[in-house]
Amino acid sequence: MKEQKAQPTKTLAARIPAADHEAMSDLAVRTGRPMAYYIKEAVKMYLDSDVISAYKSQKIMEDMKLGREKTYSLDEIKAEYGI
Repeated sequence: MKEQKAQPTKTLAARIPAADHEAMSDLAVRTGRPMAYYIKEAVKMYLDSDVISAYKSQKIMEDMKLGREKTYSLDEIKAEYGI
């Protein structure tokens, strides 16, 4: 089995509602895992979610409207690929 190389890390501090903190703390106690584990998992899930894709898509649409993103008509694409 190939050994995984440790990824560089950075510290992040955030304020969350007390109820969320209590829920996270309870989960950590029940499972025996540190709260940091669940925080990292939540961040990973969020970054892998469609939310990030939506933000990127919105940025591209804004760039298209402002002429900063090149667009092509169907006729241009057909001509380019000989269709």
